[in-house]
Amino acid sequence: MSVKPVKIELAFTNVSTNYDCSIDLDNSDGTVVWSMGDNASGANSKGMQWSVDSGSLPLSKVQISGSKLTFKTEPASGGSDKLVSFNLDAYIVPKDASTTSFYGTATLNDECQITVDIDGIENPTWTTGSISGNW
Repeated sequence: MSVKPVKIELAFTNVSTNYDCSIDLDNSDGTVVWSMGDNASGANSKGMQWSVDSGSLPLSKVQISGSKLTFKTEPASGGSDKLVSFNLDAYIVPKDASTTSFYGTATLNDECQITVDIDGIENPTWTTGSISGNW
C-alpha cells in the first residue's frame, strides 16, 4: 500500500502581529511531515496555499523543514500590536500507509486558535502546547 499526501486545512485566528509561531507535527518519531502535495494527482494538488479574507497576508517569514512549520507575522502598522487571521491549505505525509494520526506541539500566542480539518475530518482546535491530528 503506497503512502499518499493528506490534505490539511488550517484557519488561524487571533494571531499576534510581530510574533514567531511554530507547528511541529512530530514528537521525534518521524510520524508525519509537511508536503507540497501529491505529484501523481496533477491539477488536484495545489501545494501550500496561504490566504487571507481581506487585505494582504500578514507574514514576513515562512520556513518548512520536515515536520516543522515556522512563520513570523509582520509588525502592525502604526506600532501597536493587533490580532490577525489567515488560512493555510497544505498537505502532510505519514511515514507509512497505516499511520492515521500524529502528536506534536505548537508555539503560538495565548489568544491564537487554529481550526483544523484533516482529509475532511474536523479535529480539535489547536492552541499553544500539545497538538494532535487524525484522519
